[in-house]
Amino acid sequence: MINYKPLVYFVALLLCMYAQTSQLQGQKEDMLFKLKGEVLDSLTQRPVCAKIVFRNYPKKDLIGVFKNNCPDGNYQMNLLQATVYSLEVTAEGYWPLFEELHYKDSEGFSKDFYLTPIEYGEVMRLDNVRFMRNEAAIMENSYRELNKILTLLLSNPLLVVQLEGHTEVSHNHRYNLKLSKDRVQSIRDYLVNYGVKRSQIKTKAYGETQPLIDGNSLEADRQNRRVEMRILEI
Repeated sequence: MINYKPLVYFVALLLCMYAQTSQLQGQKEDMLFKLKGEVLDSLTQRPVCAKIVFRNYPKKDLIGVFKNNCPDGNYQMNLLQATVYSLEVTAEGYWPLFEELHYKDSEGFSKDFYLTPIEYGEVMRLDNVRFMRNEAAIMENSYRELNKILTLLLSNPLLVVQLEGHTEVSHNHRYNLKLSKDRVQSIRDYLVNYGVKRSQIKTKAYGETQPLIDGNSLEADRQNRRVEMRILEI
């Protein structure tokens, strides 16, 4: 006589596993929300072919990389529900866009991204890049700003910039010139170390010769001690 009990148990186990898998799949689908929109030129409102990188926040672990549809600029994606996403939108010829995306509802929502074209001769002051006092060593709280410049240069391989170093008037000209030179070279070394071509970055040291504010007050020193980035080639 054939014993059917093992077969019955096996079928029951398969049915149980299938039910659990279906339940988990349904839960996973419930955890997704739809995000859609366009990437546009901020000046002309025309569509831009772009890349969107999503990371979780605040850990900044990579979640995914998405390229929108060209040439209409539309994008649509499903994302796991999260409190906050950190994202960057890049396109050749444009300044990168960095935003935090707050999850709203499971039905999804629309969000358009507007990118600003890079223009020849633009000068950007790197206010959040700081150094140890009287040294060229980059402080750790500068890395977030430097990583934005890194994204800019990596997403625009033909872009050439000039890093310009300035100091306050506290020391003699030779000292200030060397300090400003060493500081912009430290920034260039950091960027090159993470994949930027050295030919994309030129440096120039001005020392104390181009102050924003005259005098040697604390406020004047704070304003004059700076690094600027100039667009040389697009």
